[in-house]
Amino acid sequence: MDYEEIITQLNFDLDNPESQKEAKELKNKLHKKALILLLSSSILIGLSLIAFIILLIIGIRSYNETILFSIIPFIIMVISIFGLFFGVSYKALAKSIIINEAETK
Repeated sequence: MDYEEIITQLNFDLDNPESQKEAKELKNKLHKKALILLLSSSILIGLSLIAFIILLIIGIRSYNETILFSIIPFIIMVISIFGLFFGVSYKALAKSIIINEAETK
């Protein structure tokens, strides 16, 4: 689901029960997507941070090319941070739907 789709779907007529149902479905989709992104990104960041530290220690102790391998988990960690940002933005979009529902009642 693109941001443009989400933004166009945020303009629900909440007086209409069918539109309220669509808003709740979209909110649930966004919550699921946000939860998956946040959990997977958090796990990836944790694992890649551990791998980065271990490979860095091994590379420093042995003074060989292993220190170059520690760059790979670092890159994965940086990419996972972007996943966290997307997860937070989806969660914010889902909360804005909740706010819109609360304002109309």
